[in-house]
Amino acid sequence: MNASVASHRLFSKETAVVALVVVILFALLPYSHASALIPPGKVNAAAGKSYVSGTSAHVSYPDTNGSELTDGLYASDVYSDSAWQGHFGSGTFDFVIDLGELEPITDLSIRFLQDLVTGIHLPDQVTYSLSVDGETFVQAGIVVRPSTGGTRQIVAYGLTGLLNTTARYVKVAVEQGDSVWTFADEIEALQDEPAVIDVDAPTVPTGLAVTETTGSSVTLSWTASTDNVLVTGYYVYSGLTVVAFTAAPYVTIDGLSSGTSYTYTVKAKDKAGNLSAASAPITTETTSPPVFSGTFLQPDLGDSWNAAQWEEEFEYMQDVGIDQLVLQWTANSKFKTAVYPTSVTGYTQNTTQDLMELALETGESVGTDIYVGLNVNDDWFFKYANDPIWLDQEEDAAIAFADDLWTKYGSYSSFKGWYLSLEVENWNFPTATEWGRLANYYDNVIAHLKTLSPNKPVVISPYFNPAGGLNLAGWQDMWEYILDVAPIDVIALQDGVGAGHATTGQLADWFAATQSAIANARPTTELWADTETFNLDFQPMAIQTMVDDMDAVQPYVTNYLSFSFNHYISPQQGNSLYYDTYKDYYDNGTVETVAPTIPAGLSATALDSQTVQLLWTGSTDNIGVVGYQIYRNDEWVGRTYTSLSEFTDVQLDASTAYQYKIQAIDAAGNLSGFSATANVTTPAGASYPTNLALGKTYTASEPAHANYPDSGGQLTDGIRATSNFGDAEWQGYFAAAPLEFVVDLGAVSTIDEINAGFLQDKPLYIFLPKQVEYFVSSDNINFTSVGVVSKPAVGEATRTKDYKMTGLSGVTGRYVKAKVTQLSSWIFMDEFEVRT
Repeated sequence: MNASVASHRLFSKETAVVALVVVILFALLPYSHASALIPPGKVNAAAGKSYVSGTSAHVSYPDTNGSELTDGLYASDVYSDSAWQGHFGSGTFDFVIDLGELEPITDLSIRFLQDLVTGIHLPDQVTYSLSVDGETFVQAGIVVRPSTGGTRQIVAYGLTGLLNTTARYVKVAVEQGDSVWTFADEIEALQDEPAVIDVDAPTVPTGLAVTETTGSSVTLSWTASTDNVLVTGYYVYSGLTVVAFTAAPYVTIDGLSSGTSYTYTVKAKDKAGNLSAASAPITTETTSPPVFSGTFLQPDLGDSWNAAQWEEEFEYMQDVGIDQLVLQWTANSKFKTAVYPTSVTGYTQNTTQDLMELALETGESVGTDIYVGLNVNDDWFFKYANDPIWLDQEEDAAIAFADDLWTKYGSYSSFKGWYLSLEVENWNFPTATEWGRLANYYDNVIAHLKTLSPNKPVVISPYFNPAGGLNLAGWQDMWEYILDVAPIDVIALQDGVGAGHATTGQLADWFAATQSAIANARPTTELWADTETFNLDFQPMAIQTMVDDMDAVQPYVTNYLSFSFNHYISPQQGNSLYYDTYKDYYDNGTVETVAPTIPAGLSATALDSQTVQLLWTGSTDNIGVVGYQIYRNDEWVGRTYTSLSEFTDVQLDASTAYQYKIQAIDAAGNLSGFSATANVTTPAGASYPTNLALGKTYTASEPAHANYPDSGGQLTDGIRATSNFGDAEWQGYFAAAPLEFVVDLGAVSTIDEINAGFLQDKPLYIFLPKQVEYFVSSDNINFTSVGVVSKPAVGEATRTKDYKMTGLSGVTGRYVKAKVTQLSSWIFMDEFEVRT
């Protein structure tokens, strides 16, 4: 006896399974068979056909050549007969047979062996399902285990009497008992034997249409043909060449070239092989790879360029097809500043150059269109449309600056249009009240702009965050309401992927809803994409991810802006490998896919109780390595953004074992394989039990936001906040400048450790600080820096994190200051500790 079977014998009593089934036939076969017993007038459509097994047979009883179930060789009642395949375990395993084309089916069966002496049992049940396309299966029936006598026999689980049933694919799902052997052989899909020769061709397929095109595929559909016997499939032709065969009246043809025209016809085939005449032809064109036509530029960056750098930047843009630039704002109505020598009362220029003149003159010299942004105001992100008086003031400022800008610069031919900087989203405009205020703002400002410059389009750039706020239907309703009032020319919808507001997979639904709102309310409005080119570290996004985002919205948009080529892709601002990789994509239509080599020689050394240094031998790449992904204890915790082969992991726990591995990454986003692992344990750290700051008073450089206030003493009350941003222990700040907190210890004291706690919740735009610098003072006037804690590597998950300096020597002071730096995001802080 085979040892592997004997070791799993079952001696439990066989019991019948009772279930509701569709037509069931149990055929108890004689003890020995080696040839088929096909009923007269039937043929087996499954004979010799290929199939896929969801679970491989046991190695001791394999599926020889992957064909035992349809090879026409029927196993005997001896378990060692090589025609059997054996499965050991629990649960369900399945087989899917491809009949090659649509076939009529009247009966289905699969044979099993019962040999109780060797522990081989019949399955609990078999479920048969049928499909036309191999994707969508419809259940045909269930056959349950019969009550049988004897210890060894062959049982066919048969399903008969199927009427008007056709399919190309047959799925047989076998549900076995717990930890038992199941031996299976020969699946049959029977059909009636043809009685006469069929010479009649099917009808011609009609209604051939293109339902979808991408850069590499075309999806076609048509009205199904009819036949006197059975249509079994369709041949799809490009010219005289067959490019596809399908059983269903639709097909997707892959592997096409982008931006290329193709013509197709379809012929129907019947069971006898007769072909219909060809359908009417249809011609379609695959889409071209999406590329940027424009980019946003924030004034601070533009002010850092001299005239020659402006020219060079625009040349880089031209070389990759970018001929539109949106100067994001020209004035800040909160701080009363402008980026040009303005004549608007109360405003002063805060840039070293006239950015309007530089942008428009450079645009004229190289043929780039300039869209001019009006006023921006950070208070928008707190007031939105909830304060109509404030919104009216912003409207007045927009009109005043439009007049001033048009008077000074309207003669430039590169002055293409206007941009309104207020960014609308789906969280803070819940009702028609807010929609109405916003619509009126847009309508009034645009009416004035059209009076000044009738042919200059007006662009806005809203965004969405599916984590909350208005859902898709509400978002569509809002924009239908607004567009019904306001004649907005262009909605350049931010995709939000870089900011963490959305994923690539969510984009199509939100862009489709926006497109529907436009179609319903103002069809002349254009929908553009504002594609983000950065990641949550505010570093360049992988080019492939960026292209995936553009691909996702291509059916809905007519143009692509970037936020921002200038800030994240241009060779003047950062790593030129991102520009090189994007230009390669622009020139060739595909993103390169060559992965870097695997990093070698990874080592990990504990520098102190909080710090580990990683070193390795750098990888190589066909274009270049832009950084390395860092994994700690199998969790991705961050990445570097240089080709340097080192990383310092900070703010770790003392006396803790860590395991590291790394991957190299290139600008396209291609990843190398993992390096070998490196293990290290941090040494023990000192303990400082006394918190000198507990219950002490402190000051902050600005008050916490009204929604997340400091209710009094939260930073030093000894209660640590949880990872829930709604925990009342957190105080929240939307940081426009570094924040400073000063705690008064009451007397000059020796200080061994300083620590502050923060929250990360990236989907809600709550980020850990870029850095925290600690200071001490004896008089609250003159402060001495103790040191800087940089942002630690913590991955993407929502969590709390301490910024700790420990083991200090010779540090004394009465006042301890934390300077927290992280601009343009939320900072949530709790518990400021000073220990000795």
